Amino acid sequence: MNLEKNGSLDFSHSWRIVKIFFVTFFLTNLSSAQSITEVEKSYKSLYGIELLYALNEITQHYLNSGESKAFKYAKQGASLADKIFTDSNPYNEPGQLRERTLAHLMLGEVLYSKNDYFDAKASLEESLRFAEEYGQDDLAARTDSTLSMINRLIESGEIKPS
Repeated sequence: MNLEKNGSLDFSHSWRIVKIFFVTFFLTNLSSAQSITEVEKSYKSLYGIELLYALNEITQHYLNSGESKAFKYAKQGASLADKIFTDSNPYNEPGQLRERTLAHLMLGEVLYSKNDYFDAKASLEESLRFAEEYGQDDLAARTDSTLSMINRLIESGEIKPS
């Protein structure tokens, strides 16, 4: 902002920055929506870990945007993760184990957003177990945060098992 001779502020420069920000924000979200649409169209042709990556990506997108579609993809992702990551599967790679934790974490977060606290808690406890087992401190912290909110609701009596 520049101070003009008469003492008033010149907002034209600031206004240009604000416009650039909003255009960039809009284009980024449009690009993200297009890529999610593409992933959503193609995920049915994927298998195994590639399908899990896609389901987790779609779930995260819809979870961030608050859309109810997140539940469908989160449920599929957690179920698929449990089928892929069994002790008898010799093809599990350590880098892929994060997807299992993430699938259960996002299912828990979606259930929490739907006020299904006890199912959310079960999924989040599973996520926390995986995160601790696999040394995923960032996912453990994210999981613990939501679990703490649920536990406070239970302890305060705001929610009770049905």
